[in-house]
Amino acid sequence: MEKTCLRCSTLFSVSDADLAFYERIAPTFDSEAAHLPAPRLCPDCRCRRRLTFRNERKLYQRSCSRSGEKLISIFSPDKPHTVYSNKLWWSAEWSPLDYGREIDFSRPFFDQFKDLYETVPKQALIGSGNENCDFVNYVVNCKDCYLVLGWGENSEHCLYGKLLVNCRDCMDVTHANDCELCMHCVSIVGCYRLFYSQSCKHCHDAYYLRNCIGCSDCFGCINLNNKQYCLFNEQLSKDEYNARLRFLLADLRSGAQAAASITRRIDDLYRLSPHKYYQGINTQDCSGDYLVNCKNIQAGFDVRDSEDGRYLTDINEVKACMDLSYAGKNNTEYSYECVNYTSTHCMFSSLIWFCHDLFYCQDCFNGVHDCFGCTGLTHAEYCILNKSYSREEYGKLCRKLVSHMRETGEWGEFFPSALSPFGYNETLAQEDFPLSRNEALRQGFNWSDYNRNPQVKRLVKGSDLPRDPAHYSDEILEWTIECEATKRPFKIAKEELKFCREQRLALSHLHPDERHRLRNALRNPRKLWTRRCAGCQTELQSTYGPERPEAIYCERCFLGKIY
Repeated sequence: MEKTCLRCSTLFSVSDADLAFYERIAPTFDSEAAHLPAPRLCPDCRCRRRLTFRNERKLYQRSCSRSGEKLISIFSPDKPHTVYSNKLWWSAEWSPLDYGREIDFSRPFFDQFKDLYETVPKQALIGSGNENCDFVNYVVNCKDCYLVLGWGENSEHCLYGKLLVNCRDCMDVTHANDCELCMHCVSIVGCYRLFYSQSCKHCHDAYYLRNCIGCSDCFGCINLNNKQYCLFNEQLSKDEYNARLRFLLADLRSGAQAAASITRRIDDLYRLSPHKYYQGINTQDCSGDYLVNCKNIQAGFDVRDSEDGRYLTDINEVKACMDLSYAGKNNTEYSYECVNYTSTHCMFSSLIWFCHDLFYCQDCFNGVHDCFGCTGLTHAEYCILNKSYSREEYGKLCRKLVSHMRETGEWGEFFPSALSPFGYNETLAQEDFPLSRNEALRQGFNWSDYNRNPQVKRLVKGSDLPRDPAHYSDEILEWTIECEATKRPFKIAKEELKFCREQRLALSHLHPDERHRLRNALRNPRKLWTRRCAGCQTELQSTYGPERPEAIYCERCFLGKIY
């Protein structure tokens, strides 16, 4: 079935397999199946809509709406929502069921949910089980972390990161598992003392590597496996490598011009090197990028240990799901159109953990099941708009509500972005689908104009920071630094200064948000184009666009090129 997206007018396909999936997962209310219609938006627009409900990086100072306690929160002070400290939110001092209300069949469902959602208290930040982690978001079971925003799990002493799992003492790292003492890296696994590198596994004591596996004591290398003492892909002796490395590191510390020259040389080598059409390992019948241990995953990006899914982003351990973002584990299966999610058989929901059979719910946790249009619940069942019913009443009312939503055109569509508590520019939608303020407002998205106006005592230009760690003094901690690229002010954290001194690395002259943006820019966009292998001419689905200069190879031809 060919359809035209209602938002961007792009043609997109809804396959027979998609229609079968919708039929398979359709919920049953009062013995009647609530059949799901085919989507009206294309996959990209569906993803954008979900991401408008995920604010990872924008943190604000505000007060707890009940106690007046000062908080760090993802909700700016000008937001109309009730916001509690996380400790209070999880306590027994209030009940979300107190906010329950009857269904009004004379009004659209989304309008009723908006009224409820803006009234029920929100958590200041998202996370649990953390120790000494006041400035983190979407982080669980971490210790002594600072500005880890987006996901962190079982990690310690990490700064300025995202999607860190089982990491220690890492800084400015995105998408990392089981890494230690790494800095300025993206998409790394099992690495130790790896710096300024991308898409590497099990490497250590190395700088500026790309797509390397099992390498150590290397600098500026591409596509190497199990190598040591290599410089710009040239094999050297140990003594020659160490002598030339000392010269290069001294050059990097001497000034921006020398550092830029070295980076350009690495970029040139990278462009001329062969490229596999996607990043992944142990996949079968898959398309996308950064796929690990996957089977039958189509249009998946950063997906691990999953099967039978389509249109998935940042996923771990899911089965038979479509249109999920930042989801997985804990029996995540048979679900559709969810974000910030780890549950079973849920649809059109956001921030749902350890639940099942929820529909159009947000911010529900720990054992909630069989609920419709609810928010802020824990350990609840058979609720609609936060009002509790018997099992029989719940089924009858849900069947009637679905019929009402069909009439209003709401059934089968995720929450409209206008219901998001965040401005478009506060969310991941802006990262993956950037818009100007005027463009966002013209397309019906929210926008935040809140200005934090930080107080600055002494402003120092980033370009004036010393590049040699030997010249760093504790006085730097008192300065406010002006980002070289964006002119935004930022501070150097004590742990950041300590890390750079110990590893003899230069402090960044860029704001943490700009460093995050540059790391993201190192990865290909989450979009697939049809290309042909430069070797055997096999047709491929690749994240390398047709205008890109790199030579793209299928896996067989790529391995033949590098071995």
